[in-house]
Amino acid sequence: SLLSINLSAEIPIGKKSTFLVAARKSWKSPIYKKIFNQYNEVHSTGGFGGQSQNSSVASFFYDLNAKYTYRPNDKDILSLSLYNGQDNMDNSLKPKTPEGFGGGFALEITDKTNWGNTGASLKWSRQWNDRLYSNTLLSTSNYFSTRDRGTDGSVGENNISNTTNEANNLSDLSLRSDHEWKWDAHQRIEFGGQATHNDIDYRYDQNDSTILARSSRGNIIALYLQDRINLAKGRLMLLPGLRSTYYDVTGQWYQEP
Repeated sequence: SLLSINLSAEIPIGKKSTFLVAARKSWKSPIYKKIFNQYNEVHSTGGFGGQSQNSSVASFFYDLNAKYTYRPNDKDILSLSLYNGQDNMDNSLKPKTPEGFGGGFALEITDKTNWGNTGASLKWSRQWNDRLYSNTLLSTSNYFSTRDRGTDGSVGENNISNTTNEANNLSDLSLRSDHEWKWDAHQRIEFGGQATHNDIDYRYDQNDSTILARSSRGNIIALYLQDRINLAKGRLMLLPGLRSTYYDVTGQWYQEP
């Protein structure tokens, strides 16, 4: 399109595996440049007291998905999935006024933000027999966001210089296994478990000082059992079940339906 490009492809590898890839990326097409050139023109024609500003607003994103699937036999499926995506935004400005107006000012305001995700998983699916089916998943992911803000310049005879920086990071490592037992045509028993480790870091700096820095670590272990019952020829479903979760930060087990 006039703002982004997309690409996808699926490739068979032999008789037992396939590879799928999909990617997107925005780009500064002529229509993108025209929009922001018009924005700059409007905001540089003068405002109160002859104030003008030159904006360097810009943004772009990209993401990439890839998946490899392998079927060694009729009962097993193995798949490896990868994801990476990032967004960037620049809202920087350069406002100024003539020196004769109240002493004048000329500033360079920086405002840059970027955030994104990276993830990967390995999944094993198996049909043990006509009644038992299972999915086991090992996954890892990382989310981050940063923001860089600052002001440099002068107001009259006074110089101004300050910066603030934020950084947020969350990582997740999980192992999960889900199983389904077909009791009969109207009832299925579902059970499984999950273990997750989380790392969370946040930092806020202003000029040369750290205002806030926090780090959190935690582990979660969960087990569940539920009974999926179909009644009235599929028009009514009952799903009684219990989930038990252990959180090591509090050292307690929690029960929930």
